[in-house]
Amino acid sequence: MVTIKADSAIHYHKRQTEIYHVLQGTGVIWLDGRQFPLRKGSTVLIPPLVRHRARGRLTIVHVVIPAFDPADKYVEDAAGQAGLRQPCRSSMPPACGISMSDGRTLTWIANVRNCGQ
Repeated sequence: MVTIKADSAIHYHKRQTEIYHVLQGTGVIWLDGRQFPLRKGSTVLIPPLVRHRARGRLTIVHVVIPAFDPADKYVEDAAGQAGLRQPCRSSMPPACGISMSDGRTLTWIANVRNCGQ
């Protein structure tokens, strides 16, 4: 379990997929520039390369696949530039999803740029 008490920096992972399941509290999560509410029962799937951050007072179950590696966290600075270099991808982006506590499910396609490499 992880407790989120304030605001995290916008970041992404090149290899890790994250799952958040909210046990208590309320807040919001940003996923590739889009904001979504979080509350008890919400579950969020965050694939690699999706820029994200959470804000609020939340207790979550946090699952990281493969196991968490601090070297795979790339934090953006105030200008929106990520550490080292921008991620590149030429294939279709993965689907992200949020399952809301009232049973609704919201899915969308992440905004991923192809940098031509």
